Amino acid sequence: VLVGACAPASDDVVAGDPERGRMIAERNCTDCHRVSPEQETVVYPGAPDFAQINSLDQRDWQPILNDMASSHIPVPLSPDWTTEKADVIAWIRSLEPQPLPEPGPGLVTEP
Repeated sequence: VLVGACAPASDDVVAGDPERGRMIAERNCTDCHRVSPEQETVVYPGAPDFAQINSLDQRDWQPILNDMASSHIPVPLSPDWTTEKADVIAWIRSLEPQPLPEPGPGLVTEP
């Protein structure tokens, strides 16, 4: 499996540390997203699983990068947010891609 095949082309993503990204994601993202295969529960069922995000086509990553920089609370997570964002994306890229669910009742597909 080519895990990086769906990777964004952004330079700030390439240098990320996936293990640090996992720690950041587990600390800040688990209220809404399933960030690892071991996580069993998600509070916000409309938020995509990080492995599902990794299944997206490369051109679909830019809205995610923009969303990470603007609409998540609290963002930036720290003064090192540029590095942390790269680490979280590196963690997402390390996951086995999973298909996105089909849109249905209760699934938010548009912001």
